[in-house]
Amino acid sequence: MSELIHSIAMTPEEFNYEIDEPHPILVRLFEQIAIHASFYRTIMMEDKLQHLTRRMTKIMEQFITSGVSQIQADGIGFVVSTDIAIRYFTMAYMGVIGWWLENHMPYTPRHMAMQLTRMSSRGPLDRDPYLEKQSSPRP
Repeated sequence: MSELIHSIAMTPEEFNYEIDEPHPILVRLFEQIAIHASFYRTIMMEDKLQHLTRRMTKIMEQFITSGVSQIQADGIGFVVSTDIAIRYFTMAYMGVIGWWLENHMPYTPRHMAMQLTRMSSRGPLDRDPYLEKQSSPRP
């Protein structure tokens, strides 16, 4: 897992808010997991190896925490408690990675990175119906 840690090490220069391209760190994350797919599939699917799954979860949590810290350093706030946001994204990433492995990686690492980039920055919808509802006149 040290290779995974190294692959997601983030420098301030790499951190960006581009949503039309997959985040380079997420590309490296999925590429690293793809290279060692049988190992990661085993630790994520095998109940007897929960200690390794917890270790991977902790690695993901540290990665997410680093991103949150960078966002906050850029003066961007959160509308939810950051500890909840960190846990939410950590478990979402772990769930998506598990699904990807369980389904024999039906998408490329780049495609998966793009999906998580979009989900992390804008969510799954092409527009925000809640904001539209607030701005529309009430009958």
